[in-house]
Amino acid sequence: MVAEPPVFIVADGMGGHAAGDLASRIAIDEFAVLAGSPRLSVIDALAPVSRANRAILEAAREDRARDGMGTTIAGLVVAAVSLTKGFPVAIATGAFYIVYRLLEDYILNPRVMKHTVKVSPGLTIIATLVGGTLLGLIGALVAIPAAATIELLLQEVAFPRQNQR
Repeated sequence: MVAEPPVFIVADGMGGHAAGDLASRIAIDEFAVLAGSPRLSVIDALAPVSRANRAILEAAREDRARDGMGTTIAGLVVAAVSLTKGFPVAIATGAFYIVYRLLEDYILNPRVMKHTVKVSPGLTIIATLVGGTLLGLIGALVAIPAAATIELLLQEVAFPRQNQR
């Protein structure tokens, strides 16, 4: 994430966690050069989009495991276009995008996980935080399936044995 006026960008990777992380890093690096610019035009903000796109495509071509990788930088493009209406509008637009991403990642996704893998939203967030803290990126990736597995083992094996006693 870059948050130095006039640049506010959050890059959300896609194409698998490792490839998405790389795509996000590429996009952030391209936009970081604009941080602290005294005056920024829409054209100035769109040039890094093109450079990031080329770099992401090249990285995907170098390794077939990265096929389909990318990043959502639409929030920046919208914020850049909103600069034509003024800096406060661009800040509000960027803030909206960040709030939207946070709501999706911490409220919507845990509720979806509740219904798809039968893991409660609270457990989803806690498992992701614990997994990420203990094992980093890999831990965050396997946290929800691991939590679902542990919960299933407890419900099917441990709790029935306790009830028999």
